[in-house]
Amino acid sequence: MLLLTCHQMDDLYQGGKELNLNLKLRGLIYSQYRNESDFARSVGWSRQKINKLTNGIQQPTIDDLVVLSNSLNTSLDDIVNIFLKQKSPND
Repeated sequence: MLLLTCHQMDDLYQGGKELNLNLKLRGLIYSQYRNESDFARSVGWSRQKINKLTNGIQQPTIDDLVVLSNSLNTSLDDIVNIFLKQKSPND
């Protein structure tokens, strides 16, 4: 099983101007679970909710962020940064 920190994942995705929420969150999920359905079952969410979060259709609540952090063994700061839009103040 391959485990990557958010910082290591940032290094992988630096090629694009915008970090890809879909790839970062899915990468964390797949590094610890066989698939999104297994992850959804383990946290008591629907697979559709995971899909909406990973595709940026739904914004997570504070409670969702805590669940993601705990279940993916990732700091809350790293989880929050996945969902924040990263833009340069000079853009």
